[in-house]
Amino acid sequence: MPWLGGTRWAEPTLIVKRDFDGRRFEPDPRQTVWFEHVRVEGVDFQGTSFGDVLPGRKDAGGLVGGFISRGCLFVDCDFSRVRFEIAQLGHTPQSVFRR
Repeated sequence: MPWLGGTRWAEPTLIVKRDFDGRRFEPDPRQTVWFEHVRVEGVDFQGTSFGDVLPGRKDAGGLVGGFISRGCLFVDCDFSRVRFEIAQLGHTPQSVFRR
């Protein structure tokens, strides 16, 4: 992602580039998950953790992983009890979250 060079977000570990629907999505909380211009519909994120704290790690306060959304549409997704340690829910261009 060239526009992020030199930032902590420069190297996401999981980039979602395909539309998907109706499944459970629960990545490793230490991964940075980047949703890039996709439609996500009816996906169950319930109870998922995005980001974690690694003891002894000095950079970024020990935080690793996270959730980034860029130009996406999330429709009828369940985000109940989701924990975001690190998140950018509306990175440019804007993402939309419906119902």
